[in-house]
Amino acid sequence: MLSFNLKTSERADIFGVIKKYIRSNFKDEFKKYEEDLTELHKLRQSSRIVDSISEINTILEYYGCLDQLESKFNMDPNSEKRLKINFVWKCSLTKKKLCLYDLFFERASLLFNLAAIYGRSAASCNITVEDGIKEAVNFYKLSASVYKYIREELLPNISQTPTVDLSEDTIKMMETLMLAQGQQVVVEKVLKSKMKAQTISKLAMQASVFFEQTIGFLQQSLTQNFFNKNFLPILQYKKLYYHAVANFYYSKFLNTKGKYGMQVARLEYSMGLFNKIKPLYKLIGKESVQKVKEFQKKVKIETTEANKENDILYHEDVPATNTLTKLSTHQIINYVPLPKFEEYVEQDFFNGLVSSETLESGQQAFERFNLIKNNLKEQNEEHTKLIHECYSSLGLPESIYAIDPNGTIPENVFEGVQKAKENGGFQAILENQTTINEMSKASQELLDDIRMKLEKEQQQDNNMRRTYGEKWKRAPSNQLNSKLMDALNQYSSKFQQAKLKDKEIETLISNNFESFQLLERTKEELMKGMPKNTNVNLNNSSQVVVEQIKETLLQLDEMIEKRKKLDTKLDEITEEDLIKLSSQFNKSTILSEYDEIIGDFVSERVGDLKVLVETDYNLQADQLFELKTLNTTFEEEKKKNNLSNTKDVNQMGNNQAQFYLQKITRGIQNHATVIKNCIDGISFYSGLQDKLSELSNNADDWILARNLEMEERLELLPKVKIQNQNQNQNQNLNLNQNQNRYQNQNTYQTQNTFQNQNNNNIDSDEDSDSDSDSDSDSDSDENIPKGFRNNQNNQMYYGGMNQMQNQNRFMNMNQNQNQNRMGMGGMNQFNQGQIGGGLGGIINNVNYGGMNQMQNQNRFMNMNQNQNQGYNPYFQNQNQNQNQNQMRMGGMNQFQQNQQNFGPLSNQNMGGMNYRDPKKKK
Repeated sequence: MLSFNLKTSERADIFGVIKKYIRSNFKDEFKKYEEDLTELHKLRQSSRIVDSISEINTILEYYGCLDQLESKFNMDPNSEKRLKINFVWKCSLTKKKLCLYDLFFERASLLFNLAAIYGRSAASCNITVEDGIKEAVNFYKLSASVYKYIREELLPNISQTPTVDLSEDTIKMMETLMLAQGQQVVVEKVLKSKMKAQTISKLAMQASVFFEQTIGFLQQSLTQNFFNKNFLPILQYKKLYYHAVANFYYSKFLNTKGKYGMQVARLEYSMGLFNKIKPLYKLIGKESVQKVKEFQKKVKIETTEANKENDILYHEDVPATNTLTKLSTHQIINYVPLPKFEEYVEQDFFNGLVSSETLESGQQAFERFNLIKNNLKEQNEEHTKLIHECYSSLGLPESIYAIDPNGTIPENVFEGVQKAKENGGFQAILENQTTINEMSKASQELLDDIRMKLEKEQQQDNNMRRTYGEKWKRAPSNQLNSKLMDALNQYSSKFQQAKLKDKEIETLISNNFESFQLLERTKEELMKGMPKNTNVNLNNSSQVVVEQIKETLLQLDEMIEKRKKLDTKLDEITEEDLIKLSSQFNKSTILSEYDEIIGDFVSERVGDLKVLVETDYNLQADQLFELKTLNTTFEEEKKKNNLSNTKDVNQMGNNQAQFYLQKITRGIQNHATVIKNCIDGISFYSGLQDKLSELSNNADDWILARNLEMEERLELLPKVKIQNQNQNQNQNLNLNQNQNRYQNQNTYQTQNTFQNQNNNNIDSDEDSDSDSDSDSDSDSDENIPKGFRNNQNNQMYYGGMNQMQNQNRFMNMNQNQNQNRMGMGGMNQFNQGQIGGGLGGIINNVNYGGMNQMQNQNRFMNMNQNQNQGYNPYFQNQNQNQNQNQMRMGGMNQFQQNQQNFGPLSNQNMGGMNYRDPKKKK
């Protein structure tokens, strides 16, 4: 019975990754779950070395733990927030490693080993006893069912193309083989019973069909060369054997129905199938050969007797075997339910830890809250901006203080200047601007680097697809990297928006350069610079208006301060608060309900936002209207007191004080705006760089997996070519599909003169045949043909006695190539070997795809006209009149040499490979 090797794994850092996650999201709660983590880590270590049926409970328990792991943590391979536990498994066939942050890959690899262990256990059962038969059949059913589960439930969810042994065709092959061998066990049992012949025939035929399907999936999976050389012959033998058995027993059934001609046809067909097994005898083992011979002997006796009876008694026509219909089948080996993995888990891991779903729900709630908060802040900012715009349009509060004859600067202006200094002053603006520019440049470089890597991998995949055509079967990169590219484009869009905002801040800084410089002065320096108004004399009514304006300005300033305090309270609501709130959310919660729940929660913390905002905005509108009315009265009073045009900041005299105060207050306001935007910008770029670094790592992991997969496929593709070549060789076919045929014909002339004619047919180009006399393009006295300039002639010597005529003329060749290259894009390389020792021949090797450069030197010694016995360090198997040699170089080029009667050698291109087929000496 056939079975498969197990996958092997390396250590996975489950402990470290989950520890970091818990500490990052739940701070000091790690100690509660440290023991669980340690136990899970040990269980994983134990499960990866299980190799017998007695230990499979470890695999079952660990597999069940993975469900708990997934329920608590985000393990979705397509999520950016997933836990990056690097699972490393080696392919059981190629021994190549694959590393993926993918729990489905871990699951598939575990179950692969479970299925392989079931298959091994079945193969080791004693099927000569009833209990052993039942046990083997059960194990084969379990193994096939596990493979089926891997194929249907796990493989479609693995984020990247897995190892070769986890390809769909390979798993399907293994699954079908388990069904086939389970059916085989049943057939072997019923062959020893008294079951009806027709039933036995159906069971045996189903076994044959299973083995035939297994062969088909094996060939599709491109993995044949990774198995033992006896693997495929054994499958072929079993397919033929059980097909023959099925026909034999069906012939018995036909006998009971009186269909004697059909009976003979089935027996003869069975004998033909047994004869097809004979070439496989050396590869299937002595025990199997003995089994075939015994059954064949039995069939032969039955065939002889049936023929004799039909000839003497029944005289029925015997149909030709190629007209026989397919036999019916009966499948007795079916899939069974898999073990319930959760029943093998002995403890509840991470009990009490907030699940990843709840955590993500809380994080989503926090994101929604931030949207609400930011929307409110934007509204407050817009309404506050209206106040400042009103101030600016009315020249307030500078116009009020500009009429002070003592040149007094309001105390709130000094407070604003001091706050700006505490926030770093003008120097902080310059430093923050430099930091933002550097972070912006670094972000741009990250974006460009990620895009370049993804596009380079995609271009590499496209090149492979163009090179290998339909044989390059893996999914295109532009389909698999779409999520990475979408994320990259989203980040690029946000980055461009940020750059526009940076430009606005740069403009604001440039326009307020002088104002920011004023903020660097001390209180004394500011007072000293304040222009004094000596011609101010307000009456009582004007003083009343001024006081009313000051009161309104104070109320508006208090409103602005109140908004700042509200923003601070909103900022105090943390993500942890929303995670606790997230228990009220579920997947069916719609967005309006989401916002309503969050709104209620926020109102409990800071008050009813709707009432606060509406009341605040309505009061602002009333106060601004009152301010404009008062300012109109104030302007009229100024005209009466000869203080008009104080809003014109370009006027001299009393207007200088107003202009001076405006520059200071605008500096204070814009300093706060610039600093806030700089902080937001630095925070944005910091977060963007973190996300881009994570995206870059994800891209690197994906590209690494794709490159490893590409290397595996490239190793398989040459082997496919060898297989195709062997088929062409066995069938003696000369395929000429967009390929070149090279034929070297050598003819002996009289008087010890040897003439060598080479015909070179390139696709549909015309053949060129000529002898040395008609070669008008030969080079100097050497008659060197086109494309062979600066190279030695290919010559064959007979003990120095023979002369050479017309040395190797090749037409349609590239004259610019200097290394015996044909005019075929530099793809073919010819190397010449001269043969000595009394007899020699010319050997021209053709190398396709520029993969191997072959130098072939054959030495034939002690030869005469009656016997060809040559020693060749590369070619063996000597015959008296024929020397057939086969050579594989690098898995790509295969040469066959047939030398008869000392005939010269030649090259032909057969089916895209190099094929050496000598012409017989005339």
